[in-house]
Amino acid sequence: MALPTSNEVPVLGRLKDGLTPLLEWAPPWVRDAIWALSVYIVLVTFLSLLVRRVVPWVGQVLPGPVEGLLNLTGMLLVLPEFVATTLICRASRRVPNALFGYGEAVQVVVTGSQRVSRSSLTAMNNLKQTSPKLLAMLVLVVFAGWNSFYCGDRGESCRTPTSVWADSVSAWFDAQGDD
Repeated sequence: MALPTSNEVPVLGRLKDGLTPLLEWAPPWVRDAIWALSVYIVLVTFLSLLVRRVVPWVGQVLPGPVEGLLNLTGMLLVLPEFVATTLICRASRRVPNALFGYGEAVQVVVTGSQRVSRSSLTAMNNLKQTSPKLLAMLVLVVFAGWNSFYCGDRGESCRTPTSVWADSVSAWFDAQGDD
């Protein structure tokens, strides 16, 4: 199992660098298990902090700016219709219905976008009620997916992290039986 270095993933790398000297007494499979459990705890804690604190805060801060940005976008998109309509009216011509259709389409898109953004931001606010058990299960599912797709295009000589760990456990127990 390839473990990250401090340069690749600073937080996890420093955790590994800190755990390694403390676990010199343990067989490799115990070190790997403790390392995996440590990474799991860090990821669950990070995800919990993100989902329960950061995302709801963003959901409270963004509604005003998003609404303003969507209104500005709508005004800019309607500007060509306004200019064309003004020029046509000054020329004493009849404004084509297609031009009004464009303005209505812009209004529908902007209004729909505002509704979607409001409901999305409200949903972000509600994430703080997410169960810690659900977050822990989500991290386990990600671990399982990572293990399942670990080898990918690496060839047949590649072994998944769990199979390496299981072989290490078996080898350690076999060595204990020989004593």
